[in-house]
Amino acid sequence: MSSSAQLQRLTVDTLRALCRHTGITGVPTRKAEIAATLARHLDPFQPPVPPLTKSSPPPPIVLSVDVGYKNLAWACIQGPRVLAWHRTSIIDRGTVPMADGTKDGLPSRIYDPQLFARGVHSAVGEMQQQLVRAIPSSHPGSVYAVVERQRTMGPAQGSMTVFMVNAVEAMLWAALLHPTLLPSGVDLHARSLPPGQVSGWFALKGEGKSKNKKANAVGLVTRLLASPHCFTTADQPGLVVREMVPPYLVLPADARAGFVTAGKQDDMADALLQALAYQDWMANSRRLAGVLAHNGVISVDECGQWPSWRRRLVLG
Repeated sequence: MSSSAQLQRLTVDTLRALCRHTGITGVPTRKAEIAATLARHLDPFQPPVPPLTKSSPPPPIVLSVDVGYKNLAWACIQGPRVLAWHRTSIIDRGTVPMADGTKDGLPSRIYDPQLFARGVHSAVGEMQQQLVRAIPSSHPGSVYAVVERQRTMGPAQGSMTVFMVNAVEAMLWAALLHPTLLPSGVDLHARSLPPGQVSGWFALKGEGKSKNKKANAVGLVTRLLASPHCFTTADQPGLVVREMVPPYLVLPADARAGFVTAGKQDDMADALLQALAYQDWMANSRRLAGVLAHNGVISVDECGQWPSWRRRLVLG
């Protein structure tokens, strides 16, 4: 029996819940269409998965970027290891000349595509260096570049801030998708997430203003870094990763220190949580595909019990 036929035996509510657990958005309304959408999504995750050996391809890398018109934050994660976690300024406001040649009296919002492009180019250069170091030449593997879109509210209601962020995002994708960014053989997947998907997954939406959501994100990451599920390589030089119970994180000491000392932590928090959410959705997709491959029956309750960052950080 095909996975689509198996899925059609489930209720619409169950199918919608499975879509949410696997990161699918824009779900159709008709049951057959939902089942077909979920089946297409699960197709790349179908077993058999070869047993892990020393010559096996490495886990896919998730490059998660939080886009702003002043700053970019990104987290680069491979399996449990945080390879990089940074925040950088796109525009160095102290070096931007005004029309009269001075550097004083800068407006609160600068819109100059050339300045944005320079900042994005510099940031992507840093990302490229980290990715190239992490990708072995023998097994190039896959990289998932993930960016959450800005809410536009339609062209008639879009603010100047959203317009500038979208301009930066377009430049970012142009750089990330350039064929010379990664070594030959790397399978690059570009993923744009709809606004609010990550905050919904981690229940970050506070009541009222968006700043509550930012504070909730920072608080969640702060608790994660202080938890027994997060290890710093400088403190654990002999860490044996395979003996830990997933999910867990292993991150460099400088990455932890960068977040703790950052003057604006919400950008870095958003980038990390976006990466962890995407890891959850990929892991759930692999598990669901495995259940269906063995003609198993899946329930929403069972899916909710699978190990995930959402369960560990939000549901306890």
